[in-house]
Amino acid sequence: MDTISADSCENTLLSNHNLLLANGKIIAENLTNTSCLPKDKAFKLYIIPLKLKDGDGSPARVFAIC
Repeated sequence: MDTISADSCENTLLSNHNLLLANGKIIAENLTNTSCLPKDKAFKLYIIPLKLKDGDGSPARVFAIC
């Protein structure tokens, strides 16, 4: 999915967020420079979130190793 958010601004129920999270999927939004990632070979993507008590989201450091 290549959008700013998994849900539109009008979707106040966040149904896409809830569906993805309920199925164990990680949502990473507002990533930059993804066009620099290779399209023809594998790479490892690391997402390192802050540990927040009772949170359902977090800022994260995201980087790839090609």
